Amino acid sequence: IIMNEYIEEAEEVSFEEGLGEAYDKEWALKDEGATDKAKEIAKNMLKDNLDIETIAKYTDLSIEEIKSL
Repeated sequence: IIMNEYIEEAEEVSFEEGLGEAYDKEWALKDEGATDKAKEIAKNMLKDNLDIETIAKYTDLSIEEIKSL
């Protein structure tokens, strides 16, 4: 609950001060970095012959994303 309040307050402050766009870009970059890391991990898991369902479970990537690697 406290974390949700903190996030809501941070979002309000960011948008009130005209930082909404920068805030969105920062989160998008963090999300992209996390996805890139998950793909790297998935590639290593594929090399170790783990099944796609297990890889999807632990990386939060879709089966389609994993198959495209």
